[in-house]
Amino acid sequence: TIKDGASVSGDVVVFGALEVAGTVDGNVFTAGAISLQDTAHVSGNVAATGVIDQAEGATVDGNIEEVEEEDIPDLDFPFIAPVSVDVPSGPPAWVETLWRIGRSILTVLVMALFALLLSSIWPKEIERVSDTIVNAPIPAFGMGLLSFLIAAVVITGLVITLCLSPLGLIGAVIVGLGVALGWVALGAILGDRILRGLFKASTVTPVGAAILGTVVVTLLAALVNLASECLFIILVLPLFALVAGAVTLTRFGTMPYASHGGTARPSAPVAPVAPAARRSWTEPVASSEVSPEPEGTEDGDLPSPDGELSDEETH
Repeated sequence: TIKDGASVSGDVVVFGALEVAGTVDGNVFTAGAISLQDTAHVSGNVAATGVIDQAEGATVDGNIEEVEEEDIPDLDFPFIAPVSVDVPSGPPAWVETLWRIGRSILTVLVMALFALLLSSIWPKEIERVSDTIVNAPIPAFGMGLLSFLIAAVVITGLVITLCLSPLGLIGAVIVGLGVALGWVALGAILGDRILRGLFKASTVTPVGAAILGTVVVTLLAALVNLASECLFIILVLPLFALVAGAVTLTRFGTMPYASHGGTARPSAPVAPVAPAARRSWTEPVASSEVSPEPEGTEDGDLPSPDGELSDEETH
């Protein structure tokens, strides 16, 4: 569109429709329709493959010609190929960066609330998952990878099946809750070590350790994601597999992973204790089995420290 009052010094070639209300000091060609308004003025020729609509006040100093598409190369017009201009499809880079920072802060706050809730309601479950992460990291990591693979196949199959898609959504929520539980358990480990090692705290509450550690580990993961998505995949995703495997091995923390290596821990042997001999009250007692009464012992005294009974007590 060349508006009223605008002027172009040179030839105009448009691949599409053209509306001229201003001045063109040159030739005009369009691969489409041309609309010449009342105020239009063209000092050269006007040619188009489409309809040429010339208003009563529009002036053209040259020729006006409607041409066929196959005749375009024969026209005496400079031909300029279309220019491709890359226009950003999304928001500016600073807006995207600000959005990622805000999303990271929101994620840290949400995980802190998760840590407060889960550590308050399920402290024993958090402790069992944390114990498995510390004592059996390799089995937990392997189980986490296997769990993610099975969950991805099952959930995808349920989502593809239209009537079972709600079950797929429920499965995805369960997987997310499992990862959140394991992430809080990992945070509880880190928080306990920070409070005891860095702050030299003698008493650490499970809730406080879980909140502090979850905030720290989530913040570190967010910073890695902001720095590089490739580093996030290398450093953080394995942690997701570790915590998910620990949750799976402990059945969502409901039972301890007692093996820590495949077999139950053997308990320390206990020496057998022989049962005390029992004697019938009617059984006669040999005189050799009766110990003499210690000096100074009267009726009602307790047995001697070595456990032997007096003559009267034996009878």
